[in-house]
Amino acid sequence: MSSTRQVSRLARRYKWMTVALSVLLAASPNFTKADGITYDIAKDNQCPVECSCLGNVVDCSSLQLIGAPSELPPWTEILELRENNIASLEPNVLLHLTKLKELDLSANKLGDNFTIILSEDAHLQGLKINKNQLTEVPDMFFVKNITHLALAHNSITDINGTALLALQRLQNLDISGNK
Repeated sequence: MSSTRQVSRLARRYKWMTVALSVLLAASPNFTKADGITYDIAKDNQCPVECSCLGNVVDCSSLQLIGAPSELPPWTEILELRENNIASLEPNVLLHLTKLKELDLSANKLGDNFTIILSEDAHLQGLKINKNQLTEVPDMFFVKNITHLALAHNSITDINGTALLALQRLQNLDISGNK
């Protein structure tokens, strides 16, 4: 068989594979990476204007925000709100985020009146509240699934055991750098 004929045959085969791959991606824009998080390419356009999104990660860090964006996409699994001026969260701002797994509120202005309200269907596992203005451990009644809680570099002087009582799945607690 001539080399021209072989090249022609390979070109047709790869063209067919390209068409098949395009059809598959159009039919199912979701894919799951090794980290277990499902990324949805088609929904990236729903990212809040002030934030950046990659897969199911919404990054609203270092934007001088005084609160969480009001229209966070429901597919959010990781929400980065660190290094802003957030003193509190609106009661229902996270309620619709049933897929939320990690929340980072580090380096804000959260005080002892801080609370998080999540849906009963939420699966928040990691919560970072480092470098805020907490003097006590906040009430964690609404975040029962947490396995990792970071409260480092606040002004916490005493830990009330009842504040952590609801966290039966807690595996890691970081309280370093407190008073």
